Amino acid sequence: MRRIRRTCEISFYDLHTYSANFERRLNAMLNGVDPKTGEKMTEDSVIDNMITFLIAGHETTSGLLSFAFYYMLKNPKAYEKAQEEVDEVVGKGPITVEHLNKLPYLNAVSMVYICELQC
Repeated sequence: MRRIRRTCEISFYDLHTYSANFERRLNAMLNGVDPKTGEKMTEDSVIDNMITFLIAGHETTSGLLSFAFYYMLKNPKAYEKAQEEVDEVVGKGPITVEHLNKLPYLNAVSMVYICELQC
């Protein structure tokens, strides 16, 4: 946990120096003011939130992958279709960000999981 905190601290201070390039949420945490108290978030609070975002994103991703593999393995036709799509779009190389919009079937599988979470 110390290493994660240190990494977030380094990122916080590096990004704080270049606040014009912040993402919207981080910028809001750094510059936003609580309308009730008139106070800004402390540096420790921003770093704690960065850790939360990191861990929350990790949990969501692992849940999505678990769901997708479970249901595709229960349905061999779905698994074959997903495998064919990946083979056609990606080939033998690694999957990159540029491939993601070219995988409509896998994106649909992801949406089913997201809908399951919200129902």
